[in-house]
Amino acid sequence: MQPTHEHAETSYEPFRIDADWPGRAEVRQKILSGNKLTASHKAEILETETLNEIVRSFSECAPAKRFVPYIEMHEFEVLLFSDAHILAEKTGIDISRIKSVLKAYPNPEEIDDDPAKAPGKRLATLRNGYRKVAMGKAVSEAIGIHAIRKQCPHFNNWLTKFEHLVGCAHGKA
Repeated sequence: MQPTHEHAETSYEPFRIDADWPGRAEVRQKILSGNKLTASHKAEILETETLNEIVRSFSECAPAKRFVPYIEMHEFEVLLFSDAHILAEKTGIDISRIKSVLKAYPNPEEIDDDPAKAPGKRLATLRNGYRKVAMGKAVSEAIGIHAIRKQCPHFNNWLTKFEHLVGCAHGKA
């Protein structure tokens, strides 16, 4: 019998996964058919098909209850756009420039729609000398996980799944 308290998860950026990854063909076909997919919808397709493939390949391990696929449809920096004021304060970027980026998208998670315009590249363009690790850490700590979760629904859903697993493992769900 497999231990039920062990879980696995993935975290991938879609620009880095192989063309034959489960769900990639479906996403590509929908886009070629003229469908406008949000980042969250693309992630949902990829995550569902990834889980389906894991279930098919490892059915004896009950992966549907123990595996949490997560396709991070953005770079870490997109989470920093959760609070424009803190991002501006901690990086020295003019807030109007940050708000200009945010205005084009329904939520921060939709910002990374093109590898050439990735959030880290946007921040480096907005602030010469942007330091991904040091500034990213300072900004994310200042914003806090609750504000990030509120502004980034896909990220929040991923964390909620983990909270549910922990609750199940401790008899709380």
